[in-house]
Amino acid sequence: EAEGSVAPDAPIYISELRWLEKVRHPIAHGEMVKCSTSVDIYDVTPLSRRMPLWERSDGGIFIGERGTGSGVHVDQCLWSNVGRNWCGFKLFAVWGWEERHNIPAEVGKGRIFHLPLTSE
Repeated sequence: EAEGSVAPDAPIYISELRWLEKVRHPIAHGEMVKCSTSVDIYDVTPLSRRMPLWERSDGGIFIGERGTGSGVHVDQCLWSNVGRNWCGFKLFAVWGWEERHNIPAEVGKGRIFHLPLTSE
């Protein structure tokens, strides 16, 4: 990996898959977006538009094989992609603002959890 090479049998993980430039949304024609999904929760329920910062103009999708994913991190803000999961599992945790740096440091920033999960 240090040389930039990846093993041929390495699991695939694509993050933030989206349009490079904004395009007209396929359903909401007045919106210009980078998101690569045609429909999301923003189109299904009007309640999503009343949530703080719940939007889809710039969000990407993540595609990965079992055992891959984003490691432990603190999001910059609560985006709507916390609910975008089509198959598999998504581990989501919420902690107090004052712990935003302590908890990732304790469990290991960037750590990926693998099944079976333990009480560790």
